[in-house]
Amino acid sequence: MTRVTRYKTSYIIVIICLIVLCLGLLYFSGWNVWVTVGLIFALLIPGRVQGLLFRDLFRGRRALDQHHPAEALEHWERFLKTIQSQPWRKPALWLSWSVYTPSVEAMVLNNIGTAHLILDNREQAIATWHAALELDPRYPLPYTNLAVVSASEGDSSTAENLLASAKQLGYSGNAFDQVVQKVQHLLANVESHGPSI
Repeated sequence: MTRVTRYKTSYIIVIICLIVLCLGLLYFSGWNVWVTVGLIFALLIPGRVQGLLFRDLFRGRRALDQHHPAEALEHWERFLKTIQSQPWRKPALWLSWSVYTPSVEAMVLNNIGTAHLILDNREQAIATWHAALELDPRYPLPYTNLAVVSASEGDSSTAENLLASAKQLGYSGNAFDQVVQKVQHLLANVESHGPSI
């Protein structure tokens, strides 16, 4: 079982447990309005904390989703400097979906590489994805991105090998992976607003 599969399975189990816990609390409280309000606030707190600590990460994702890669790059480079100078922020990654890597630095480097590729900085994109893989060699998304570049250069053999590596590490682009990407998109839209610390 790959790390990604373990993470996906763990998240599904956690979500099911939270649903059962919340329904149980609501049932045993007689569907009390205050218990409902308390549960809503309790479930929103992790996202709010992560939003405060990772604001530039989310702003970068939102900017890229809105087709502003240069702005996204600014946010992600600033976030990378922040996370490197304030490593106490790193555990906030686990307050939401981190399915593909436990390294927030590798994640942001992968995003930076994507922005570079869109800006037609191909060599910088490739170097950045390799830097992400140095931090986390089991992170499948940089392999997928490198495969896209190899395919666009006509190197189908390398592209196939890179895609095989990504698949072996747990990323196949299946429906669950697409749901994860949609959730990350929605999270970026919500958490990119407001103050940061």
